[in-house]
Amino acid sequence: MSCSKISTQKKNWDDTKAACQSAGDRLAVFDSLESISWAKHMRKTHQDWITHVNDYLWIGGREFHGQWQWDGNIRKDIVVADWHEDQPNNTGGSQECLGLLEKGRELQWDDGTCSYAAYYICEKLLR
Repeated sequence: MSCSKISTQKKNWDDTKAACQSAGDRLAVFDSLESISWAKHMRKTHQDWITHVNDYLWIGGREFHGQWQWDGNIRKDIVVADWHEDQPNNTGGSQECLGLLEKGRELQWDDGTCSYAAYYICEKLLR
């Protein structure tokens, strides 16, 4: 179980990871069908998420040597995914970081250029 929040500032992917870690959090991980459904529900029902309807949102996945993984203390392969159609496409050969993007009223995953400044979702694991 976790608690998540969307940032109020835009940062590149590496800086978002550092910002989450400095607060004792991590970039959000959606590694199950339940967590993916939860994010889609939040997008439609909670004001903090609705406010960012047209924004790109960094989450905790990254491509390492051709394999998409959740980035943490131990990298974990992304097994359950929710990519937009034709994604990941690695446009320009530089899209190695994972974000959420709404296309056609559907919040799904998109590979993005890591240096792009975007809002981000941090999560704190609750024990």
